[in-house]
Amino acid sequence: MKLVLVCGSWGSGTSVVAGLLVRIGCHAPGPFFQSNDPRTLNTYESIPFIETVQRLVSNTTLALSAPSSDAVIEALSRFKHGFLREACRRRGVSEDGPVMLKYPLSAVIISEIARVFDTRLIVVVRPLGRIEDTRKRRQWPAIFGEAGAKVIYPHIFDHVITHDTPAMVVNHSELLKHPRDCLEDIERFVFRGCSHGRLDDALSFIRTSSSPAPAEGR
Repeated sequence: MKLVLVCGSWGSGTSVVAGLLVRIGCHAPGPFFQSNDPRTLNTYESIPFIETVQRLVSNTTLALSAPSSDAVIEALSRFKHGFLREACRRRGVSEDGPVMLKYPLSAVIISEIARVFDTRLIVVVRPLGRIEDTRKRRQWPAIFGEAGAKVIYPHIFDHVITHDTPAMVVNHSELLKHPRDCLEDIERFVFRGCSHGRLDDALSFIRTSSSPAPAEGR
């Protein structure tokens, strides 16, 4: 099963990237977690994926809670062959779609995810100060801001530099400043040169997300 895993901390802009991926042809299995932030209501985070990850990683300490890497792989395999396969069947989409998943806590088990799936990583980055500003605006606990980012990003980049999992980095501010260029790069990376021709819808979504009223991005 081909997977695009959107990686990054809370408040980094991963929801914007996930939303545009859906609009250019990635299958994102719902239901999605709805945040209490009016600027980012749809996080594009699959609740069954959240529940799977939270059984393996503490959402308060951001540390592995599963007894071993093998236990993580076993749980992810059950998720893949159970919920994900059934979600693809119900939607009538190919498992090679690809499927898009996102949840910041998944960074802790990124190596196991890459062993279970044919994985490509999109890493969304944003300055720590902006991430922390977003957390404060949302009035969320400290772990969902700069403190959490300082745990999440080392997990991601340690994997990137020690494994051969295909990965690209998306700078949140560059995405908003130069959406077409960034989007075309993402489309080439995800679909490997096979355009799905839905760029206009995705560009409209990015522009809406960069306006003052809607989402800064989760």
